[in-house]
Amino acid sequence: MNIPHTAIRIARRQIPGKSPRFLLVFLMSLMVMCPPLLHAETQTDNIRVSVTPKGEVRVGQRVTLTIDLMTTTWFSGSPEFDLPEIPGAIALKVGSFGLNRTETINGTKYSVQGHEFAMFAQRPGEIVIQPFTIRFFPAVPGETKPRSVTIKAPELRVTATMPPGTEKLATIISTTQFKLSETWDPKPDAAKVGDAFTRKITMRAEDVLGMAFPPLETPDIKGFGVYSKAPSVTDKMDRGNVTGERTETITYVCEEAGTITLPEVVIHWWDMENDELKTETLPSVKLKVKPNPKLFKEAGSFSPRATNNHAVKWMLLIGSVLAACLTAIFRARAAILLTIRKWNTDRNESEKTYFNQFKTACRSGNPMDTHNSLMTWLDTFHTGAHPATLEWLVAESENPTLSEQAALLKSGLFKNAGSTSPPWSSNVFFHEVSKTRRQLLKKRARQHDRHSLPYLNPS
Repeated sequence: MNIPHTAIRIARRQIPGKSPRFLLVFLMSLMVMCPPLLHAETQTDNIRVSVTPKGEVRVGQRVTLTIDLMTTTWFSGSPEFDLPEIPGAIALKVGSFGLNRTETINGTKYSVQGHEFAMFAQRPGEIVIQPFTIRFFPAVPGETKPRSVTIKAPELRVTATMPPGTEKLATIISTTQFKLSETWDPKPDAAKVGDAFTRKITMRAEDVLGMAFPPLETPDIKGFGVYSKAPSVTDKMDRGNVTGERTETITYVCEEAGTITLPEVVIHWWDMENDELKTETLPSVKLKVKPNPKLFKEAGSFSPRATNNHAVKWMLLIGSVLAACLTAIFRARAAILLTIRKWNTDRNESEKTYFNQFKTACRSGNPMDTHNSLMTWLDTFHTGAHPATLEWLVAESENPTLSEQAALLKSGLFKNAGSTSPPWSSNVFFHEVSKTRRQLLKKRARQHDRHSLPYLNPS
């Protein structure tokens, strides 16, 4: 090891009368005894990941995933989070920008940028967040181009449990505030056959995503035509607080005269503040539906006088036939109107219509529009008891390309300008979803044929 002569001269001044050889031994001893002082290096970039609350959480409860990015300089550009699909849970980034602050750790001053994700368990059990990559771009003093730093976040685990007394429920909403409301257009007062009423039922809760609300059941009701529209799902962010909302729109058409009862709507939710199960109820609605004379009014009858005029006889005969036809049309008017209205509703609210809207969103290339239209279509396509999710579609497809594009789409929802991750292809994504849709439709058709009853007298 070469010791600079300047250092030896300085040491000799501090310890007079000692030879250079003694000084050399002295300096080498310092290096052996105090290596941290001579070789310590400050870690310039790091991340800190935490989950709140710790330990067990309730199904449907918000879990906050906090990611702190740290650098000894300052941040340039926007970070990227390759957050994976989380089986049994859904997650959403809170806010578009991070919260900046400074911290001093072991005497080193860091610039810290905090980011949050809101996660909600949809089923009981252990929820595992696999290790994922985080990229951020600290500035380099004196240079215009920032550095690119890639760090992998550790695996995270959360255990979710159903609240006491809710074990038999398919799902539960866990929140501190929940509101259930409804509006009617027009109000369900007096009704006649052929009248239609539109009902909007809205669920709103704090710290809950709109897509986490359970879909409402729309049972068949004798005397009513029941037509459901795809739900409207929104999430409002305010300084890290999330307010989720889901609105179901149902149209009822009066098909028969008599007293018709709509059953009450019951929603169970867990009050996190008071730690108890609560129930919100919309009361049942009774409608007295009267006959509609305008739909069944018969055309007047003909009573022609006898005449010997051959032309007049033919005219009267044709008139009688026309009158009979008009009478039949008037009598069947209610059924015809209901058939036309149902056809229009089925066409506008069909699975195919929403899939075409998803196709249009894919053509736009916007990840958020594509994701929202995909979830709307899945609500009409998916028939299971639980809410439709992208991970369900990927699992059903068993398609590696769709799985890869779905992950890129989710990454694109959280990605900002300056991203260097592989691009998400809306064209490839639509092609793979379309292929999966055809496969699932064929599978359903085969299952339907298998469960159909055979003819009683096959020939």
